[in-house]
Formats: sequence, structure tokens, C-alpha cells
Amino acid sequence: MNPTELGPDRLAIPPIDAVFDTSAGTTAVVVYGALALALMVWGMLDARRRVIVAAMLFGGAITSCIEPLLDVVTGALHPIVGQPAVFSLMGRSIPLWVIVCYALYYGGFGSINLIAFAKGVSRRGVWLWFLAPLLGDVLWEEVMLHYKLYYYYGNQPFVLIKFPLYQPAGNSTGELLGVTALFFMRPYLSGWRWFAAAALVMPLGGVMGFNAVCWPGFYAVHSNWPGWIVQLCGLMTWMLAALMVHLVSLLVARDSPLRREGKLILA
Repeated sequence: MNPTELGPDRLAIPPIDAVFDTSAGTTAVVVYGALALALMVWGMLDARRRVIVAAMLFGGAITSCIEPLLDVVTGALHPIVGQPAVFSLMGRSIPLWVIVCYALYYGGFGSINLIAFAKGVSRRGVWLWFLAPLLGDVLWEEVMLHYKLYYYYGNQPFVLIKFPLYQPAGNSTGELLGVTALFFMRPYLSGWRWFAAAALVMPLGGVMGFNAVCWPGFYAVHSNWPGWIVQLCGLMTWMLAALMVHLVSLLVARDSPLRREGKLILA
């Protein structure tokens, strides 16, 4: 299939005949589940962080509800043939391993990120907390794509091996925005409120972050544009992501010119 072939709805045509590898899916559930469990154990070792870690893992799992939307606009498909789905939305079936992966990415990285923000972080530190999940995303998505757990299709910008590199900018920005919102909400959260807030805020952060920075890539994927325009869309995504991280650093970093004695100055 031509990767730029468009259907009658002017959207790129997904490889709907792709077959799911059951063993690869099971391995992903086991590996990501073990890492999430290890993070939960780490959280339980400290009473000050156990609720936050548990709530963030829960919120990360709930964040998987945004996956069908992102699959459509970014040209991604989880094979339908041979794959049991936990839920289906917008014509996209979402398997169990995706939910566990979201729990680990948005919840696992998010909880460690949030704890670091609460302890105090520099503007350089904010950039490091943007780059750490981003690099992790590139690594494990290349591995998952190698084992054909899912596919990207359409006119994708910045493809490394199989992974389009505008995508991790969206994932990392979404995680960062969710964490930033919870950072400011944390004085008002305790007990079950952490779970409610994480379940609401992390999906919103994921959607807002992805749409804020990746929208040029969305148009490129579902187009017949020449290569240089497609790559320009990828570059625009990274420029928008850099702007978002800069703005977050101004809000949360202890050495921000907008903060004095640890408090945000609005005037």
C-alpha cells in the first residue's frame, strides 16, 4: 500500500489486515506490569509518596482512553485480527498491553516527575524531566514496532527506524502538562482526591499536550504533501514542544524569574 494513499474521507488508509502477535502482546503486558509493580513497591516504602504513586498509576491507566483519538489523527493502528480488545472507540480497538503501558508512562514517569517538582527543580531540571520520558518513549516504541505490536501508516514525519519522532514530543509534553497541573493542585489533594485528580488531569494533559504540539504532524500524516513539507511539520512540532517546556519551566522552576521565595508571581 502506498503510505500516502488516502481514502474517500481524505484520511490515510490503515493496514486493517495486519495480524496481532499474541506472544509479543503477552510479553509486553508482563514486562510493563512488572515495572509498574516495582514502581508501586518503591512508592510503598515511603508514606509520603505511596498515595501519589498509586494515584498516578491509576490516572495513567485511565489516560489510555485517549489512545483511539491519537491513533486516528497520528496514523497508528493496533492490529484487529487475532487481538482481544479491552475497549473500542472511534473504530479503534485497544488491547490490555496499551493500558498497562499508559499506566507506566503517564503514571510511572509522571509520579517520579511530580515528586521531583514538589521537592523543587531548576529550569534545567524541567528540561531533563521532559527529555527522560521522551528518550524512554523512543526506545520502547522502536522495540514494540520491531515486534509488530502496532503500526504507523500515512505520511509520517521524522521516521527514525519505524518510529516517527514527532510523536514522543507529544507524549512527553502531555505527561509534563498533566504533572504541572497536579503540581499546583497538590496542596488541595489528599487520600482519594489524588486518585480523582490524577484520573481527570492526566488524560486532559495528554490530549492538550499532544494537540498543542503535534497538530502539524496530524495534517502531514493524512496528506499527499511532498517530503520537505512533511519534515517541516515534524520540525514545527519540536519547536512547539520546546515552547511548551519553556513555559512550564517559567511556572514551576525554583529559579524562574516569575517565582520569588518559591511562590509564583503573577504581577
